[in-house]
Amino acid sequence: MNAEIVNKFFGSTATVLRDYFHLDVSSGGSASLVKMPAALDHVSVILSFTGDLTGQFVMGFSSEMALNMARTMIGNAEYERFDELCQSAIGELGNMICGMTSAELTTMGYTCDIAPPVVLVNEHASMSFGVPTLIAQPISTPNGAFRICIGMSPSKKRVPVAN
Repeated sequence: MNAEIVNKFFGSTATVLRDYFHLDVSSGGSASLVKMPAALDHVSVILSFTGDLTGQFVMGFSSEMALNMARTMIGNAEYERFDELCQSAIGELGNMICGMTSAELTTMGYTCDIAPPVVLVNEHASMSFGVPTLIAQPISTPNGAFRICIGMSPSKKRVPVAN
């Protein structure tokens, strides 16, 4: 997978968390490869891309980190359980990151559509995606850590443009 594409996802994640949540973001460690089937985190947000690039963007959270992010998004620090409202909020976080990334990919000549987010809540689930491996990048914030996983490949219908 193209490192520049992976960096667009990391950059968009950092920008959204900095600009909308006022969180300092750093890499929580080295990127790694995750082979299929991938073990999911307690709360996983999955967004699929189609178009010139096809694949998935996955955010994986502990239940505590997901609830903290949702509390911030809904504006209620006392919210106590990760329910449908929190699932919607955390899914919207995925939309914000992928929307920004899609705009960045457009500047690279890629046209992509993003499917609505799917939020999965399960402690011991695993899933296979349409790629053999995902690139996982840990993300560290003052509120806790989570990871983003990216698996993208050029669509078979994309015709390379000569530079």
